[in-house]
Amino acid sequence: MGGNDREDEKEKKEVEEEKEEKEEKEKEEEKEEEEEEEEKREEEEDEDENDEDEDEDDDDDDDDDDDEDDDEDNESFGSGYKQ
Repeated sequence: MGGNDREDEKEKKEVEEEKEEKEEKEKEEEKEEEEEEEEKREEEEDEDENDEDEDEDDDDDDDDDDDEDDDEDNESFGSGYKQ
């Protein structure tokens, strides 16, 4: 009977080791997935920031064009008032 107890203990240890290995692998996989998700989020945030910057640049360009148009309008009015 004593021999069976030792074999049972060995099997239990092996089973425990296998469980621990599986848990470690799962934890590593979860970490990798979390890192990938975080990278994706950061990339999306960077893209959003770039899009916002482009929108702001577009707005600035529009404002500049409006200012030029206003200057042209003022010049044409100005010449009419001088006469």
